[in-house]
Amino acid sequence: MSMIELSDGGVYLINGRPIRGPAREAPSPAQARERTMAYSILRAHDSGAEPGKLRVKFDALVSHDITYVGIIQTARASGMTEFPIPYALTNCHNSLCAVGGTINEDDHAFGLSAAIRYGGIYVPANQAVIHQYARESLAGCGRMILGSDSHTRYGCYGTLGVGEGGGELAKQLLGNTYDIDAPEVVLVWLEGAPPRGVGPHDIALALVGAVFPDGIVKNKILEFAGPGVEYLSMDFRTGIDVMTTETGCLSSIWKTDNTVRDFYESVGRTEDFKALRPGEYAYYDLMIRMDLSRAECMIALPFHPSKVYTIRELLRAPERIFAEIEDECNRELDGRVRLDLRRSINKDGKIAVEQGVIVGCAGGMFENICEAADILRGRGIGDGYFDLSVYPASAPVGLAVTKSGAAASLMESGAVVKPAFCGPCFGAGDTPAHNTLSIRHATRNFASREGSKPGSGQIAAVALMDARSIAATARMGGILTAATDIEYEITPRARAYDGSLYARRCYNGFGRPDRSVELRLGPNIADWPVMHSMKSDLLLRLCAVIRDGVTTTDELIPSGETSSYRSNPAALAEFTLGRRCPDYVRLSKAVRALDDALRDGGAVPDAGTADGAGEMARTLEICGASPRDTTVGSCLFAKKPGDGSAREQAASCQKILGGWGNICYEYATKRYRSNCINWGIVPFTVSRDEEFPYKEGDWIYIRGLREMILAGVEDIPAEVVLSTGEVRAIALRCSGLTDKEKSILTEGSLINFYAKNTDENTDRGDGRR
Repeated sequence: MSMIELSDGGVYLINGRPIRGPAREAPSPAQARERTMAYSILRAHDSGAEPGKLRVKFDALVSHDITYVGIIQTARASGMTEFPIPYALTNCHNSLCAVGGTINEDDHAFGLSAAIRYGGIYVPANQAVIHQYARESLAGCGRMILGSDSHTRYGCYGTLGVGEGGGELAKQLLGNTYDIDAPEVVLVWLEGAPPRGVGPHDIALALVGAVFPDGIVKNKILEFAGPGVEYLSMDFRTGIDVMTTETGCLSSIWKTDNTVRDFYESVGRTEDFKALRPGEYAYYDLMIRMDLSRAECMIALPFHPSKVYTIRELLRAPERIFAEIEDECNRELDGRVRLDLRRSINKDGKIAVEQGVIVGCAGGMFENICEAADILRGRGIGDGYFDLSVYPASAPVGLAVTKSGAAASLMESGAVVKPAFCGPCFGAGDTPAHNTLSIRHATRNFASREGSKPGSGQIAAVALMDARSIAATARMGGILTAATDIEYEITPRARAYDGSLYARRCYNGFGRPDRSVELRLGPNIADWPVMHSMKSDLLLRLCAVIRDGVTTTDELIPSGETSSYRSNPAALAEFTLGRRCPDYVRLSKAVRALDDALRDGGAVPDAGTADGAGEMARTLEICGASPRDTTVGSCLFAKKPGDGSAREQAASCQKILGGWGNICYEYATKRYRSNCINWGIVPFTVSRDEEFPYKEGDWIYIRGLREMILAGVEDIPAEVVLSTGEVRAIALRCSGLTDKEKSILTEGSLINFYAKNTDENTDRGDGRR
């Protein structure tokens, strides 16, 4: 039997035993699905009346300094006067980088002033990464937390965590609901105990590799149960749980036991524990059986966490495997730069790594760091190219690691221990040298992440591994080594959580808003620009056509140093698709200028007076369109856009540049599609039965789109006008919109939608009205 087995269909869990297929005397699948842990929590938070349509209100919200400025700007522009539920503003992204002068700290000052004014929670820089603060301070059994970060996963703490774009958090701040179709639930049945040297990242990567490529758990909830759970510590469960985001699932939940009870007791919140387990009869749409005793040390090669191999397998055939990965990745890079993994194979046929990083919400846990220290005890990492950085996930974790002696042991080996920070995950810290292999216990390794700039000829070759095997590699001076291949002793270490660090340093004003405090707006913090509503018809110009299998949000809006501009929407928009389609910004701005000209005078600009004016005039004439009744916007085609981060800027930046449409075969995640809708970008799909034959510069005209959207028409006829003047019919589809989403799209954005019902004298919080 392999480590992972997938069921062919639905599974009942009856009195704690999985039974495949129909079960006598069991309730129907629909009834028994209600007895899963997932649905016991969802129904408790559902304010809707339709069983198949959820209208969820969350218990708490979390954001970090890349996203909270825009969310609060959106909410206050829409009439928010205070935070209705606990909202933690953490500062773990733009905190160890000085790009852009004072603007990072200006954002932090804004965050604290917003927490005081609206009654929020402010976690200063380097006190905690977003998810560790939520685990230690906000999670609770039976709760739901919404975060503006895709790795919002607290299932092993008994909390359904969901990562979404900022628009969904703004809705919660305004007292509205998170609207989704009732999801399917997948049983992840754990058996056995992991071998020594195997860590949580090894289990997580194996799971991602098994389910992500075929999308079998996309937008579903993973429910973890089985006898193997009891063999896993809290940190081990956390390391698996946080990586469920990379499977494509909506959320996760685990059964809770004495290990979870002990955690809540250790952080001084015993009252937040309660036992969670499936009902006597529970139904799951799929079962994933994992035999943890058969797990091996894993590595995920560029450019996705699903590109998994056992380390043993890679070491047996590095030339072949690296060549296969290079071929695939270089096709994706499309000649902008060439990945060269084989340069890391030394003359002895071994793989030489130049960087190791243990970091963030996945890697920076107490047990990961302590076991890495045990592996390195009395050894050095060498004086060559290899270096090792370790980031505890929070100040309490860092203090516990220090008091345990693990930090000293790591530093004695040559490793550098740094404060809580998410930077290495998105390219704002520990960027590796060009085309050198970096191994990381982190969450992602996309092509346009970790500091890569393919358009500038720079590529970061990042592979994901568990902290234990990273330490084993460090112990061998950077020669890739699995932790199961070395001998080491684990030192028992008591972890004492010290919550006084948060009590002394973090501001908690929930329930105590102070409206006398004005928001502190640094020179880079800007309001959202004006966005127009949709006219009757829509004319789109294709400004980017991407034919990669998957397009990540890091390609749509690059991470790294651009993150510092995320409180200035117009400045950030200048980076849109900059590492993938360098002409996109120029082309989209030209289209936006054409739309502005139509709005200002209603007349089509003369050919030659504006970029694309002649083509637009010809297209309108060919289609018999009325300029006064037509919105003109830019459009992106990608086969499967939106994998990765929840950042709303992947959509909002397109909107600011004049974007009105995305066309694809399917959206990689629900959260990216939701971001498009909240920013007034129509999320079209087309059939994958035929290759999308169109290119940049082609025009797509949709007559009567506004009325079709409001009427719930899902199959939308349109015309494509090619550069030759040829006209072709195209069948677009826009399905599954709620009534609220229809209005958001036709109004042009979530901000416009709320502005219709907002008193124009609403206090903006900065002394203006």
